[in-house]
Amino acid sequence: MRFGALLLTAAVAQNVVLVHFLAPWPLPELVRSVRQSFLFSLAITFALVWVSLIYGVLFRFVLVPLSLEYLATLALLGVLAFSSSAGLALVSWVAPFSRERWCRALPVVFFNSTLFVVPMAIAAEVDSLRLMPAVAAAAGVGLLCALVPVAAVADRLRRLRLPRVLRGEVVVLLAVAAFALALQQIDGLLASFVHPLW
Repeated sequence: MRFGALLLTAAVAQNVVLVHFLAPWPLPELVRSVRQSFLFSLAITFALVWVSLIYGVLFRFVLVPLSLEYLATLALLGVLAFSSSAGLALVSWVAPFSRERWCRALPVVFFNSTLFVVPMAIAAEVDSLRLMPAVAAAAGVGLLCALVPVAAVADRLRRLRLPRVLRGEVVVLLAVAAFALALQQIDGLLASFVHPLW
């Protein structure tokens, strides 16, 4: 039961982060279209599982035994920088003609607020290394369930004849606001069944 509640918390917390902090940054780039939000969500989920596992090992077996927890943020940034560079090198070797496109996409995948926050929370709250990838994947599913509806609403709003002042990135904020109203009801319903862990 606790493991299920942990997975549910990881998934729902992504929606809470999205609504209350307009994360993950950069939100307008991620919700430019439904297809783009879906692909970015999958890529961020894969990156989240990888980074959470690497950072969890580093946190559990290096930082905590040496009492270096105050370097946790610096360690996470190092893992993100290494992962992004390694991903770019791998893409350059496997598909050199797609390198320019991946150079634009990888910073969005690895350097966003989801990867700045979630791996540290997982390392601090999840006791078993074997559970960390599952919790990270649940957070990625939550991100997918948050971004795709926002992208769909934003796409719908772009098709409407809105006043000029409500066009551009303001449409994204309106979509997030609409999603926030629905999410408030969902969170209230979930809280009545499962006590939130955050």
